[in-house]
Amino acid sequence: MSMKRNIARWTIATLFALVGTYVFLWAVQSASFSVTLDPVVAAYYQTRAIVLYPLSVVYFALAVVFFILLGER
Repeated sequence: MSMKRNIARWTIATLFALVGTYVFLWAVQSASFSVTLDPVVAAYYQTRAIVLYPLSVVYFALAVVFFILLGER
């Protein structure tokens, strides 16, 4: 495997994993904010958490997919 491909493999996988972690932590923060708020604002934060959890899983899956696809063949 070429060095450029190996660097691209690790860089892309790391970036997707970092974005997935960021989105996951944002979802956890949104879910924790919704606990003590009035119902309308709590629904907003809960909805954001419901959308962001699967999005974080997608970013982690993309990291794994790019890591495997750019691996040795």
